[in-house]
Amino acid sequence: MIRLSLVLTLLATTSHAETIVTPEAFQSMSQGKTLHFNSFGQHFGSEQYFDDRKSLWKPAEGDCEYGYWFAQNQQICFAYESWTDPVCWF
Repeated sequence: MIRLSLVLTLLATTSHAETIVTPEAFQSMSQGKTLHFNSFGQHFGSEQYFDDRKSLWKPAEGDCEYGYWFAQNQQICFAYESWTDPVCWF
């Protein structure tokens, strides 16, 4: 019985369902809003999204930076002033 409880606990804590966010859904949930991002329980940064897919990113430690997001092959990609290459989400 203890082994069964342990297995069920491990399955419950290691099973993570992921939902893919389409570019259309991302635009709907972000447009005109500011989203706050955390990583491992720590504030990572905040980003304000404007109507024209432009954004203003503020990392937790750093200065604001203007950028924009775009859709590429059903991925959501971000480009910022100081970045040489965009970064895409699946």
